[in-house]
Amino acid sequence: MEIDENNKLWRLPCTSKNIIFSYDDIISYELLQNGESITKGGLGSAIVGGAMFGGVGTIVGGITGSKKTKQEISEFRIKIITRNPYQTEVYVNFIPVGKVKTGSILFMSYNDSAQRILSQLALITDSASNATSNSSDGIPDEIVKYKKLLDQGIITQEEFDAKKRQLLQL
Repeated sequence: MEIDENNKLWRLPCTSKNIIFSYDDIISYELLQNGESITKGGLGSAIVGGAMFGGVGTIVGGITGSKKTKQEISEFRIKIITRNPYQTEVYVNFIPVGKVKTGSILFMSYNDSAQRILSQLALITDSASNATSNSSDGIPDEIVKYKKLLDQGIITQEEFDAKKRQLLQL
């Protein structure tokens, strides 16, 4: 995922049309596994699901539940619903062909990639919602909120520092 923070634009190089979206184009997004929603988020809402608690183990634990066996999956992708009339749905597919076991190294790699994109989408939708209600009174609270995301491993130190600089207008 490529992000232009200054102009509030993003794009996925994997889309066939190579469309550039604005931050406020995102309506919602979700992580799908074999047709079932694992994690959801969107404008005006927090990430729901295992991603909110951080770490690959949480997602895998949520996916496999109390089962001890590894599940084979053929679909693991992020679906993004947008306001863009040229591409209202965007998918980021992580399993190109075949099946993958949920406990495998390959799946863990796909899951790490998915978590990075979900974190970016959460930051984008949060930024878009803050653009409409941008008051200086809430800046300390916003920094604390992003610090919690950093502590939970949802965003990186670089993402936190960039957001802090943006909020403080440095």
